[in-house]
Amino acid sequence: MMEFLGSFFGTIATWFMDKFSPKPLPTTRVKVLIVDDAGKPLDDVQNFFKDHHNNYDVIIASSVETAKKQLEDKNPHYAVIDLSLDNSSREYEGFEVIKFIFDQDELITRPMILSGYKPEDVEKHLDEEFAGFPKKLEELKRNYIYKGTTHSGGYLVELLEKLNRMEKEKASKNH
Repeated sequence: MMEFLGSFFGTIATWFMDKFSPKPLPTTRVKVLIVDDAGKPLDDVQNFFKDHHNNYDVIIASSVETAKKQLEDKNPHYAVIDLSLDNSSREYEGFEVIKFIFDQDELITRPMILSGYKPEDVEKHLDEEFAGFPKKLEELKRNYIYKGTTHSGGYLVELLEKLNRMEKEKASKNH
């Protein structure tokens, strides 16, 4: 009888632990699309992640059309978008990529802006372009990264900090 009770309670304890123990965070790699047409910053970002942060898969796009294709094919978790693309005379070309993300319901991608435009200028244009998306507008503003006039690499640390923060927020929502 004691063997039966020990086995019975052991089975219940195992079931209880399996059912109610906190589950570990998924160990899937985070896919990040970098959209930038400038060679040096693009190389800096790609090398930064390749050399120091192996839990990120970096996907590269250097034009609006390539970015759209990569978004459709890879459905990355994040898209880090420069606003000046395609060697265009049009300013804020990267907004086209952001609008594409917002228009595609099947995409899980959260856009981020990485640009050399001054923050106050970007904020003004964001307010004009994305007024109809107030929640997404606030996230875009919160996740804007200013490259500055030099490419010292300080923005790479800020990018990583924001990506890590967003991943933690996502993980806390899932639990």
